[in-house]
Amino acid sequence: MTIHIEEATRQGMIPLIGVYGNTGTGKTHSALLLARGLAGPDKEIGIIDTERKRSGALVGLIPGNFKRINLEAPFTPESYREAIQAAEDAGWGCAVIDSMTHEWDGEGGVLEMQEAELQRMAGNDYSRREACKMAAWIEPKKRHKLLVAHILRSRIPIICCLRAQEKTHIDRKAGEKTKVIRDEFTTPIYDSRFIFEMLVNLETIKVDGKPGCAFPTKWTHNDLLRCLPGEGEQISVEHGAKIAKWCAESGTGSKPAPTSKYTRRHIELKKELFDLTKAIHHGDASALQQWLIDELIIGDDMQASDLTEAELPAVISKAKAKLRK
Repeated sequence: MTIHIEEATRQGMIPLIGVYGNTGTGKTHSALLLARGLAGPDKEIGIIDTERKRSGALVGLIPGNFKRINLEAPFTPESYREAIQAAEDAGWGCAVIDSMTHEWDGEGGVLEMQEAELQRMAGNDYSRREACKMAAWIEPKKRHKLLVAHILRSRIPIICCLRAQEKTHIDRKAGEKTKVIRDEFTTPIYDSRFIFEMLVNLETIKVDGKPGCAFPTKWTHNDLLRCLPGEGEQISVEHGAKIAKWCAESGTGSKPAPTSKYTRRHIELKKELFDLTKAIHHGDASALQQWLIDELIIGDDMQASDLTEAELPAVISKAKAKLRK
């Protein structure tokens, strides 16, 4: 084997992107828009659909439309590898997998494979099952790792959509009743290590009732923040095109790291205000704006959508006081 040493650049990078979120937050639509931007206007894009052709609802909403591979149960790692290989052989400019979660937590997926192995090793002998639990993971994880390796070596950009779940925690305060608190943000239903393989990982959220907004949870380089949607902005073809352009640049020059005001806490506060005042605005952001002005919570020259992280706690406190009257 001949070893060749070259100057390191970004040229030739093939992006791998994760998109996850709650039902109704616009995962599939957002992923296909990103795919169109990554592939450009002339190449075909497509979706590996595990959800009984539900992607058909987006026909007519994606520039240039898209191809589809319908993947049925059992959702084994090998079936995903075959579908990805077919997308590569077809020359797609980008493939969306919706949903990768089925390979982990679906019919015939990794969790079911581990249970089948455990049943084979120990049957219903529960003391033996406990002893065999770790060994039962060996074969399923081996097959899963081969799929991940295939994705990492793919010749085309891939966007992996993942279902997500809300987690809860117990809030115990002295002198108060114990509360079960539902977290504001979600967790992907998949192998937790997979996120570290991504160039970019995005949680899709609703902001002021708009789906398809995104909160970045992982990015490989600070410059990528310039390619992603800003606060309250919906994912678009343009964002995919910006990521593709960044991956095609040499990257040998240096740029200052971007400054972003888009923080998790800021989004949490805006969502708290929006949820608190639902009975006032019924999903209409302009109605919320007018109510805040009428109640003298914000000034005539202020915009609710532009409230900063520092301003929001006081606004929320005043809104709670008004609503208690």
